[in-house]
Amino acid sequence: MDDILTRMLEVEREATEMVEEAEREAERIKEEARREILAEQERLRQELEEEVRERIAARVAAAEKERAEALREGEMDVCRRESALREAVASRIETLVRSLAFPSV
Repeated sequence: MDDILTRMLEVEREATEMVEEAEREAERIKEEARREILAEQERLRQELEEEVRERIAARVAAAEKERAEALREGEMDVCRRESALREAVASRIETLVRSLAFPSV
């Protein structure tokens, strides 16, 4: 009977050790999974950050291109207006000079 009791105690001790080992292994797996999740989150954060930078750069480049085009168009418009004004002044200058030189009374 002592053999059976001793054996039962030995089996119980082995079972306790197995449970403790399983708990340690579960904790190790849990910690490893947590580290992997954190690493993946960081990788995804960096990936998203890079994508955002690229999108911002693309939008800035498009806005700068649009601005440059608007400035070119504005400059062309100013040149056209200046030319039209010069023509208008040139066509009226003779009349203006005559009216200043010989005012009608």
